[in-house]
This record gives sequence, C-alpha cells and structure tokens, in this order.
Amino acid sequence: MVQHLDETIKTDGAYNDHLDSTLNNNGGEAEGGTVTDATGKIDGADSFDGTDDYLNIADSTSLDISSAITIEAWVKKASGTPPAGTAITDCEGLQAMNNDLAASYYLANDIDCSATTGWNEGTGFDPIGDSTVKFTGNFDGWGYKITDLFINRPTEDYVGLFGYIVGGEIKNVGVEDVDITGSSVVGGLVGNSESGTTIISSYSTGSVIGGVNCGGLVSQNSISGTINNSYSTASATGGWMLGGLVGNNVLEATIINSYSTGAVSGDGMLGGLVGSNNATITNSYYDTNTSGQSDTGKGDPKTTAEMKQQTEFVDWDFVTNWSIEETITYPFLKWERDYLVSKGRDAYSLQFDRSNSTLYGYVSNNEITASVSTPTNWHYIAMIFDGTNQELYLNGSSTTLTPGGVIGTNSANLTIGGTNGFFNGSIDEVRISAVARSDGWIITGYNNQSAPATFYSIGAESDPPNASPASPASPTQLKNNETTIISNEGYTNETNVKLKASVIDENNPEIITLFFEMALSGGSFNSPATPTTGDSCVAGTEWDSCVSKIWYVTSASGDYTSTPYTGTTNVAGLSNAAAYKWQVKACDDDSACGSWVAYNATIPNFTVDTTAPASVSAPTFGTITSNSIIINKPTEVTEEGSGLYQWQARRDSLTELGFNAIATGSDTDAGLSENTQYVYDAQFNDNAGNTSNYGTSASKYTLAGAPTNLAGAAEQTSIALSVDAFPNHTSDSSGYYFANTTNSTNSGWIQTNSWQDTGLTCNTSYSYTVKYRNGDGIETETISLNKTTAACGGGTPPSFQNPPSQPEPTPENPNNNFSIIINNDDEYTNSKTVTLKLNAGLDTERMAISNTEDFKYASQIPYQKEYQWDLLGNPPSPLLQRG
Repeated sequence: MVQHLDETIKTDGAYNDHLDSTLNNNGGEAEGGTVTDATGKIDGADSFDGTDDYLNIADSTSLDISSAITIEAWVKKASGTPPAGTAITDCEGLQAMNNDLAASYYLANDIDCSATTGWNEGTGFDPIGDSTVKFTGNFDGWGYKITDLFINRPTEDYVGLFGYIVGGEIKNVGVEDVDITGSSVVGGLVGNSESGTTIISSYSTGSVIGGVNCGGLVSQNSISGTINNSYSTASATGGWMLGGLVGNNVLEATIINSYSTGAVSGDGMLGGLVGSNNATITNSYYDTNTSGQSDTGKGDPKTTAEMKQQTEFVDWDFVTNWSIEETITYPFLKWERDYLVSKGRDAYSLQFDRSNSTLYGYVSNNEITASVSTPTNWHYIAMIFDGTNQELYLNGSSTTLTPGGVIGTNSANLTIGGTNGFFNGSIDEVRISAVARSDGWIITGYNNQSAPATFYSIGAESDPPNASPASPASPTQLKNNETTIISNEGYTNETNVKLKASVIDENNPEIITLFFEMALSGGSFNSPATPTTGDSCVAGTEWDSCVSKIWYVTSASGDYTSTPYTGTTNVAGLSNAAAYKWQVKACDDDSACGSWVAYNATIPNFTVDTTAPASVSAPTFGTITSNSIIINKPTEVTEEGSGLYQWQARRDSLTELGFNAIATGSDTDAGLSENTQYVYDAQFNDNAGNTSNYGTSASKYTLAGAPTNLAGAAEQTSIALSVDAFPNHTSDSSGYYFANTTNSTNSGWIQTNSWQDTGLTCNTSYSYTVKYRNGDGIETETISLNKTTAACGGGTPPSFQNPPSQPEPTPENPNNNFSIIINNDDEYTNSKTVTLKLNAGLDTERMAISNTEDFKYASQIPYQKEYQWDLLGNPPSPLLQRG
C-alpha cells in the first residue's frame, strides 16, 4: 500500500478520500472529526487535530501481512496551544511550585526527575504542599509524564508528588516509575486529596511504601474529593489501610471509572483497589491476579484476562477518554499514545507518546522504541521486520534492533492518525510493503524525499521478461474451520465453503492472485482468460451478491519460486440442497495468468445439506444384567438429503454413549449400578454433519443381583428369616419374596429384607427360599435354606428368668406369696389326679409343672389359676403330701 495523502478529502463514505497507488486498492476514508489537507513533505499531506479524526482503511488480505514488513511515513507534530498557567519544563520547576501553592501550572514537556535520588541529603523530592500549607492551585500535565521521582521520608506524613491538596485540580499527567516512601498518608501522585479536589485522567506506576494509609495513586481521598478516569499499576506496601489505587476513600469522596493492577501487601485493611472505603466507588476495578487481593464491596475484582476486555468496563467511554487493545493491553488513557500507522499491536503498529519524543514500534506486541528530538519538524520514520529482527529507523538511520516474532494477523482495519490515541499533526507518504526493505532502500528513500526538489528522471525502467504463474495445485474444499475437508461429491452442513489452492511462480519477488470460480453443478463456468480483482469478489462475499461468481485472494509480495503461495477464500450464502462445482486460476500483478484448473471433473464437487434428520422414536432394549443394558437402535428416521450416517444413545439426558455406524443395531451401556432406573433417548446424524434433536425417551432398570446370606433364627413355633439388603429395594415394584416350600406359605412381595414365619411345629425341619426383583418387576434366581424349629418340652417357666409380679393378697394367700394349693389344701388324696390352684401376678403368661425338681420332662403351657394334674411321678407317687 502507498498512500501519498495529497488528494482532497471527499468524505463521501466510499473509502476513496485517499487512494492506494498500488493495485491492492486499499483506499482510505476520513472518520471522526474533520481530516484537513495540509502542506506535506512531498506535495499535500493530511492534518489531524489530535482529538477524534483519523483515516480508516478497510482490512484486506494485502494488509494481513505475516512474514516480513516495512512501514514508512513522514510525520510532523503540531505545536498546539498550551493550557493557562506557568509552564514547567524540568524537575527543578516542579519543586519550585512550593513557592506559590495557589497558582496554575502545566507541563510543557516530559520531566525526568531521576536526579532527585541525590536531593536533600538523600530524602529526595519535597512534596508539593503539606498539612500546614496546602496546594490549592491547578495542575495540567497536558499529556506529558514525570519519570523516576524519588522521595525517601519514612518519618514524614502526607507524602507524594503532591503532599496535600485542597480544592484544586490535577489532570492529564502520568508519574512513572516512582520510588516513594513515607510514614502515613503516602501516595504515588497525591498524599491527601480533599475538599472538592478533582483528579482526572492521570496515572501512576512504580512503588509506594508507607506505614498507615497508603495508595498507588492517592493515599486519602476525602471530603468530596473525586478521582475520575485514572489508574495505577504501582505497588502499595506497608502496614495498614493499603490499596492499589487509594488507601482510604472517605467522607463523601468519589472514585469513578478507574482501576489498579499493582501488588498490595501489608498487615491489614488491604484492598486490591481501595484499602478502606466509607464513600462512593462506581464502575471501578482491580486485577485480582496481580494485586494478590480478592476483596469486594470496594472495587470489583477481575482476572488479568478480564481486565484486557473492553466489555468488562461498564459505562466507560472508549471513544473520548479510554483506549484498549483487546486481549493485549489494560485500558490506557487516550492522551497517552498518538497512533500514527496501526493495525493493532498484535499485528503491526507505529505510535508516538503524547510528547512525540518517543517513537514506539510493534510487531506481534513486541515493542521497540527510539527517541525523537524536535518533533515539530518533519521526520522520516520506518520500521522493518524481516521475520527475525525488528528495526526502527529515524531519518534514514537505524536506532534500535530487537528480535521480533511472527507477525500476527487480525481483522482490524488499518488506521492513520487514530483511533486508540489521536495524533495532533501532519502525516505524509505512508507506505506498507510486504517485504523487509534494505538499509540502502531506507537511506535512499530518506535522502530522496527529504529534498523532493532535487528529484530527476532517468527514463523508464526496463522490466525482465515475466513468466505466468504455474497452474494451481492441491485444490481443496473445506468447512468453515479450515481443517475439515469436504470430499468430492460430499456434503457440507454449512452455507459457506472455504476454497484453497497453492501455486508457484518463477519470478521473484512476485504478487499472486488466486481466482476461484464457482457454478451450480448443472451450470457452466465463464472461465475468463484474464480475471481481475475489480470484476471479482473478496472473500466472504455471498453467492447472490457476487455477479461474476469469481472470488479472489492476493498474496503479499514474496518469493514463491520453490515454496508455493497458498491462498484460501470464503464463499458465503450458499443454498440448502444445492450442488456446486468450482475451478481455480492464478495470475500475477502484471496480469500474466496460468490455466483454469477444475477441482474435480466428477461433479457435483459438493452439495449443501443444512437440514437435520427428523425426530427420533424411543429406543427399545435388549439383554439386561445387573450392571449393563443393551439399547437397540430406534426406528430409522426419514433423511432426504445426504442420508443417515450414525446414531447414538444418551443416558439420563447427560451422558452420550458415542456415535455408532448406522448399520450397528445396538449399543451396550456398561458399568451401571444394580436395580437402578436409567432413562435413554437417541439421535441420528447425516452424512453432511447435521444432527437431529434427541427423541422420545424410554427407561429401564438394571437387574437386582442374586440374593446373598439367607439366614434364620428358630424358636419352637416360628422361624425368623433375613437376607442381605440390595440397592433401591424400596422402589414401588421391587422387593423381597420369602417362601416356606414345606408348608407352601410365603411372605408375598415385601419391602423389608426379613420375615417371621409363625404357627410352626416344634422340632420340625422346614425348607425356605428367597428371591429379589428389580424396579421393572424382573425376578432373580432363588437361594434356599433348611431350618428346624426348637425342640418340644424342657426348660423352666419364664418366671424363673423374668419373674412376674406377686399376686394380690387373698384370704387363702394373705401374704401375697407365690403359692400352689393342692386339692383345696387337703392333706391327703387317694387319686392320682389333683386340682392345683396357682397364685401369681396378673402379668404372668406361662408356667411349667413337673414331678421332678429339675423340670426335666416339663413343657411350658399358658398360665392358668386352676389346673388338673396327673401325679405320674418318677416313679409315680400314689400319695402327695403338701409341703
């Protein structure tokens, strides 16, 4: 691109205010304020006001340079009208402001205060204003900065460039690399700011150390003080009440649209933005990664990545006050930089600082600098990157040489004179070349253009014979991600396609344009012998909008004799269900062209299919075990486009089991839990990559595992059975089933894992089985157990182990003792059958009667107060005497 910048501004919105003198057609459009014509270094130039005007050049492939680059321009700073007040030109002048603390001042240039390390016997700079005599004036940095300010006053309070300010204004100033130490109320720019003081569009960097109340920019903002559109990257170190921007914000003070990134460390009451806050903070942020803090309620914490994204800064003015290079820089103030020629630091950029005393060059965010004297004179600036080294030139002389990196590419427009910072001055003869020019080229360009009146003609140049580019090779059709190849006669589910080819040319250097012509599969190509970019369409142009149906992409100037140029274009707006074919041709910048090469003679080359398969029915199920379920492929859906390709099942709307070939009839989901319900649905995709929605779902339980540990506890007339519990046994349809196969009785399906079988016969063997069933009612196999009831007879009555209460007193038993009355207390009987009356408490349940003391042959029977007993004895006794 070559912009002479000597045409009259048209402002018609057609990117033709200034024309590119090369064939790349990178015309420029004046934006913002009014770009005016001015006297240039050579003929006319453009004059920019430093407020809002710039030249905008649309992004193009010829500007997306990736291997080598040279940028050249003539620049001249405008003098400008200084603010009201006394001009400060050096650090001594700053110190002299203490002589009149009510006056107005402004910086006339950048100030170097590195000499302050030797001032005042090592205590350095004496802060402007203190608690006794305060600064009440105004200070305008006018976009200049103060560097290397040193203050070492560890026993003094109210320490900073300004120690104490009341009711004044500080704006448009940066204090860089400060080294400030104080006792309390210590700030990088201001110690104490109060009583309506306003600090606007200012910043600080470096280190601030204090005992109590310390801030990177301001220590104490109080009594209606305001900090607006300002920031600090300075560290704050000390004892208590420390903040990256402000130590203490109090008494109706305000902080708005400001941020900090500096490290904050101390003993307590720390904050990434503000140490202590009892006032107002609005839309202000700090970097939680670099500050080491994570507090909220006194500034919003953001990660470093978030701090480099414009959208994170709510209601900030990125048109007038702030700039940011997305994902690369923190926000910075518009006045900090003048953008001369820029496509962004991540690509390539030439910038001035506001004083225009430092020139910055960027390639892929790699920074190099050069000093500029008398910036109000015309200066010829240039930056070269050869793929390895990055070099700045000033007036034909190399000033710096720094290893660079691969040039980044982005979609940003190229700007001259703006937009992340606006240049106040004139710019002429901007040239961007996709080659690394030699030292001789730069020196010759400077010498020739510095005295244009001495130009002379030596006649027309004679060019060597020009060879046409070779026929393009390796044509490829790709999806939008530029990695997925669309096979010939294949399908794509996108309405745009990337077409790619490579070509070599024996001329060196050379600029090559690849032309890609498309047609419907049943249509015809136009196949022009010498296509032009003017009749063709840029990448991304939609099908209906491209009349010629030819898209182009152009290389940078380079050597393509052995390593081919590979270009890719993008054709958008293709129609669903339409089939296409395409061919490619290469031409150089002298309009020498090779032949048209068809992608593939078998057509269609590809077909667009953006319609997903129809909805899917519920899957069915095959074999089920306790830890796996086989899911059968649902009924295949209708697909009228590219045809079905795969299907997959999904478990519980979360876990996709993976796609299977359409011919695969089932899929196995393993590693599941027993007796657990799982819900499955399925989807299909087609050969174009379209995927249906998930369809109707169906559920299935895994089987319960085989029962384990069937056990029984026997009594004379009952057996208590139990078995191990299994998962999810409380589900409505699952449970346990105990069966007495001897008596043909059972528990039925129950929800507990135990069952009491009663009404049994003593000393009898019984056979039992148990089985489980899952939530779908599918039963397991059974396991069995044989168990015998307790023996009949024997054993003492329960009263011996658990005695009942004593009987109530009666005439027969006045002492309420346990007693047995035989035959109404007759002393003798001649019958072997006697009547027994037994006295016991009301809670007596059972009893045993025996002819022997050991109750060897006794059996337990229900308790009765009167009982007939046969005196069999052992041997039987014909006579029983009481007692």
